Amino acid sequence: ARLAGAKAGPEAFAMAAETAVDQACLRTSKHRATESYRARMIRTQLPLTLARAAERARGGVPVPEGVGR
Repeated sequence: ARLAGAKAGPEAFAMAAETAVDQACLRTSKHRATESYRARMIRTQLPLTLARAAERARGGVPVPEGVGR
C-alpha cells in the first residue's frame, strides 16, 4: 500500500526495501546470518533487483534469469 502509485525509481525502490525490512520477521542464526546482516542485504539487494526488473519491463523484451543482463 505504501508503494501504490509510486513511480518506479530509486526512491520507490529504497522505500520498498525499508517496507520489506519493517514487515519481515528477520532472525539471527548462529550458523548463518545475523538479523542485521539480513536487513542490510535486503536494503542493498532489493533496490538493485527492482531497478533491473523495471529496466527489463521498460524494454519490453523478457530476459530469462541467468541469461544476459
